[in-house]
Amino acid sequence: MRRSTLALTAVAVAVLALAATACGSSSSSGSSGTTTTAAANPLIGPWTLTTYASGGKETPAASSSPASITLSAGGKFAGTTGCNQLSGTWTGDVDGGFTITPGPMTQKACVDPTVQAQETALTTNLPKVTDATLSGTTLQMVDSGGVPLFTWSRGPDGIVGTYSVTGVNNGNQAVVSSAETSKASITFGPDGTVSGNTGCNSFSGSYTLDGTSLEIDSNVAATMMACGDASQQVEQQFLTALSQVASWERSGTTVTLRDPAGSTQLTLQASS
Repeated sequence: MRRSTLALTAVAVAVLALAATACGSSSSSGSSGTTTTAAANPLIGPWTLTTYASGGKETPAASSSPASITLSAGGKFAGTTGCNQLSGTWTGDVDGGFTITPGPMTQKACVDPTVQAQETALTTNLPKVTDATLSGTTLQMVDSGGVPLFTWSRGPDGIVGTYSVTGVNNGNQAVVSSAETSKASITFGPDGTVSGNTGCNSFSGSYTLDGTSLEIDSNVAATMMACGDASQQVEQQFLTALSQVASWERSGTTVTLRDPAGSTQLTLQASS
């Protein structure tokens, strides 16, 4: 009888040991019983262009219309040349090779020759990138010969800041840009206040931010200065679009404000 009791005790101890081993490992395969958690790729996030290679020399990025890209965890990117919106794919890490492949891009004419030169450099040289190095908040992309093609600085992030208005929903399922819309601006303050100019009148109010959700208080106050017909029309469209905003998203220096259905109401460009 005593021998049976000892045998049962030994079995119980063995079962408990196996259970402890199983609980101590979150790995479902492999002989080591350990879990390896991949560190987040430090390249993921928004980047603003600071310099680019042109004619064999380093050229400062256009400060009036910053180019930017946001590298997403899924291997996709979106951004702006400072004139047109572009997107595509990327692969790699700072510890190995890095490639970036441009895809679809809008086809708006770039009036400023400095911005046009910047866009040409991006569309021409991004496909030539084969490696990337990261030093602090500075990202450098180089070609197969180690020649620097682009230098980027990390950010911006968040919605706080001042923006020029690049597009306004006209109420007819179209986002339009014109000389009148370009006069409008908006500033999101760190204290929850929102203010700006419709292109004719100044306005102010408050906003509430919760992740990607954005609500602008309906009691926005505006001055009552008389506007020309074109400015008056844009002002009405702008204020209506502002009242419809329910969410926001950022791609580098470009911010898009959308309504609850996901339709674009306003497109904004961060001021330098």
